[in-house]
Amino acid sequence: MTDALHVLVPVAPSEPDRLVEQTAKELSGLEPPPDCSISITFVLDQRDSSEELALEGVDRLHRETTDGRRAGAVEYALERIDSPEYVALFDVDVRPDKDFLACCLAELRRRPRVKLVTGRRYVYNHDVGFTPRVVASGYEFLNIQQRVAQFLRTYNHTNGCNGVLEYSALVKHGFRPNQLTPDVDFTKRLYLGGDRMYVTDTTRIGEQAPPDFRSFLDQQLRWMGGFVENLLSDPDRDRLREAAFRLSAGWYAQLLLPFLGVFLVPLAPLFTLFGESDSDNWPFLIVFLTVYCAAMWVMLLRIVVGYEKSWEPTTRTVKEQNS
Repeated sequence: MTDALHVLVPVAPSEPDRLVEQTAKELSGLEPPPDCSISITFVLDQRDSSEELALEGVDRLHRETTDGRRAGAVEYALERIDSPEYVALFDVDVRPDKDFLACCLAELRRRPRVKLVTGRRYVYNHDVGFTPRVVASGYEFLNIQQRVAQFLRTYNHTNGCNGVLEYSALVKHGFRPNQLTPDVDFTKRLYLGGDRMYVTDTTRIGEQAPPDFRSFLDQQLRWMGGFVENLLSDPDRDRLREAAFRLSAGWYAQLLLPFLGVFLVPLAPLFTLFGESDSDNWPFLIVFLTVYCAAMWVMLLRIVVGYEKSWEPTTRTVKEQNS
């Protein structure tokens, strides 16, 4: 029997047309998993030029709103597609390895408790300037965090939920609308529901770093705002109290770690030894850890004094991934 896997890509109004077209081409070229049919849908929010996009090999859904942002686009799509066995969620800037779907689906099929699988992250435009190298060092730091959490069998989360999920788990847990970091909230409820996620070393997924430092700062402020949001007003706080200590401790450790970012600076050279890039990247990791920590404290102060949520458009470039 052939399973169905539906790839969903939410596309915000601000995304460059050329980048959207490049991503459609990249995803259409992914190797299909054994015994599985693939369909791809781009969910286009408020895009006047969407009919002119050259999206060969993919379907389109059009939303006349941006309500719920990425989470709202995913929910919109789930209401309109047939119920597949599996769903892959991707941001519009991703560049997965050719075998990404096959490797992730293989792990899902052989791990009954696992409902979300992804690969190791890397930045594919790391060679275009100072800021992308800083972000690339941060992604290697994220990979270390994920390896540690996976080894300890505690809460783990994936940046953006870029990966392959069981459709039933996605429908069961869903995304809460208007969260600054819906991926963090989703994976928390995945674990609280008795399910798990897994990060495989057999494949990778590339993402694009912001091209300039201001865009990087805006991104970090939004992400850290989501962490603070979960710390101060978590609707699942009672469930976390009742959860196993290993799970709740892992959850709060991940949320609180950015507050201590500056104390990790002396360890930057050690962290880079466990990364995949050159060991001389530690100065860039120092910059990342400093911003990582500062953004968390800034967002704590903003939210305490009544900060109003906002989503700044993500700055993208259309540089192709290096082969």
